[in-house]
Amino acid sequence: MGKIKLHFEISQEAYQLLNKINEAGAAEYRDTDLNTIEDFKSSEFSKIWDEDWFLNRNFGGTAYLLPELIKYGLIENHTGSWHETWVLSIFGKEANLHPIF
Repeated sequence: MGKIKLHFEISQEAYQLLNKINEAGAAEYRDTDLNTIEDFKSSEFSKIWDEDWFLNRNFGGTAYLLPELIKYGLIENHTGSWHETWVLSIFGKEANLHPIF
């Protein structure tokens, strides 16, 4: 049986997030209704906590990039975690990713 070469594109930011998840082992997001730092700044939380609090709780404020990685099956939800947590999928681990910028 022959092999098929797949081609897809993700943003440079999403690729960097993929590498960070790989290095960290997982990406945890505790405030799932706040996808970006801008969402945090416009929320009630910003009156109590600072930006570092948000970034530390939400893997650097990168939730807005998750759909790109989910779309191609590069990450999957870690169902055993208390908070929303994403890990590399089997495809994400085995994919031979060569970015072209």
